[in-house]
Amino acid sequence: MSITRSLTKLGAIFRTKEIDATLDAEIRSHLDMEMDENLENGMDPDQARHAANRAFGNASLVKDDSRSACDVPNRS
Repeated sequence: MSITRSLTKLGAIFRTKEIDATLDAEIRSHLDMEMDENLENGMDPDQARHAANRAFGNASLVKDDSRSACDVPNRS
């Protein structure tokens, strides 16, 4: 394998990790906002967290869809 191809693959790995970290942070942010809203509406913390997760949906599928939209390979 050529050095150029190796460097290209290495760069892709780092970009994918960076994108995954960004997606994780975005998902956490959305869940936190939903949970805060639920707490303000009188839910206890466990209920608020579970309701936020239900409202958001499957985080893994959201990440996969986001990666597909950005043409980033899946890490699954």
